[in-house]
Amino acid sequence: ISDTGLDRGINDATMHNDFQGRIINITDIATCCSTGPDDDNGHGTHVSGTALGNGILSGSNPNGQDFGGSYAGVAPEAQLIFQAIGDDNSGSNSVYPPALISGLFQPAYNQGARVHSNSWGVNSPPTFGAYQAQSRDVDQFIWDNKDMNIVFAVGNWAYQNGAYTNGTIATHAVAKNVIAVSASENYKPAIADPSFIADNVNQMFLSSGRGPTDDGRVKPDIIAPGTEIFSTRSRAYPPPGGLCTKNQSITPGLYSLGPDYATCTGTSMATPHIAGLVAVLREFYKTQYSITNPSSALIKATLINSAVDMGFGLPSNLTGWGRVNISRVLPSSGNNLFVKDITIGLGTGKKMLCTMPYIDNTAPFKVTLVWSDKEAAVGAVKTLINDLNLVVTNPAGTVYNGNDFTTPFNSATDSINNVEQVIIPNPTAGRYLVLVSGANVPFPGQPYAVVASFKQQPGAPITPSQYRCINPRS
Repeated sequence: ISDTGLDRGINDATMHNDFQGRIINITDIATCCSTGPDDDNGHGTHVSGTALGNGILSGSNPNGQDFGGSYAGVAPEAQLIFQAIGDDNSGSNSVYPPALISGLFQPAYNQGARVHSNSWGVNSPPTFGAYQAQSRDVDQFIWDNKDMNIVFAVGNWAYQNGAYTNGTIATHAVAKNVIAVSASENYKPAIADPSFIADNVNQMFLSSGRGPTDDGRVKPDIIAPGTEIFSTRSRAYPPPGGLCTKNQSITPGLYSLGPDYATCTGTSMATPHIAGLVAVLREFYKTQYSITNPSSALIKATLINSAVDMGFGLPSNLTGWGRVNISRVLPSSGNNLFVKDITIGLGTGKKMLCTMPYIDNTAPFKVTLVWSDKEAAVGAVKTLINDLNLVVTNPAGTVYNGNDFTTPFNSATDSINNVEQVIIPNPTAGRYLVLVSGANVPFPGQPYAVVASFKQQPGAPITPSQYRCINPRS
């Protein structure tokens, strides 16, 4: 995590108990105005707690792996490398990161991090939605390190000049390979302060950045709750001006979180929810699917395949591919999961065809293709370099093209996004074909990931892991 700082800034017994024993390293790498990795703002401590706090000061029992009823984060057993980039002057809300690749991503990667969470950005309307040097650097690092998951908040600047405006994605989140996160409302109407910011889970946080990007790509990628989030509070005696230090309601009796926890709101709070889920998904694929080193494309495809429509359509400029609901994709009695994480990928004209028999008609059939694309030139009119296509054919021979969501669902192909999806809400029972092809791949051997969720017919003789995939000649 790179952010303003972490609690008192020292990895010893003075550190917030919710993180003790799991910090690999904490460093101050701010390029301006910093006096150490302590957090006199509160923001960095809060987002860290959402990602991986164990809630020990709010009633959890980490030794018993019991985190219920506490303010534990999403991945409460994860380890942390923290990079402090905050301005320590008078509780300033400014951050000063070093060069993205050499200063942030590479040092974290070298220490073993495969998830990098960033709840910060630049409020610069001229650059919103634009593919800038920062966007290119994010894409370049993931292209070169395809197991690195970089998560960025889209920003809280959709409300500009008295109106809500599309195309307000902060430039870091514009990157193709990043997981760009926006915020939906939490549901705490009885205690929300004010109540309207957390009274409807199908409503967006008012100021969340909106897509599309300047070249027409879908952003944000995923939505997570971001209003009235309870998480860890910095104990570094935050001065006035701190962002995430509020620990009791201005209305007496609604809530009082004590000295160790605080509430905060924004896309910053949504982002560590996703970062924590990335860590959990990496563990899931390693332990349950024997995928030694899951690609960032596989993780991103899983998140997007899990997402649900909030009522704005999928995808949309406001909600991207939808609000994450990881239970919709993980295996259960009502859901089967099929994944392919292809590390030696496709060239132009090359294909992979998977046969998926015994699909039931009582649950949706949903497939998502994601690939980490080669970085584009700064200011490119079109940023997609390697273009892959997804095509699904149902038992009756009906063809569905990736990202063609209007009838007849096969009249258009997408040459803009490096995410493609097919959703069949009411599938015909029987055998499905899933085809991934290289439409135009100037940098061949493009790796990719495919995730499909569905219900298998009762009594089907095979499991999804046995579905057959081949590379046909034509």
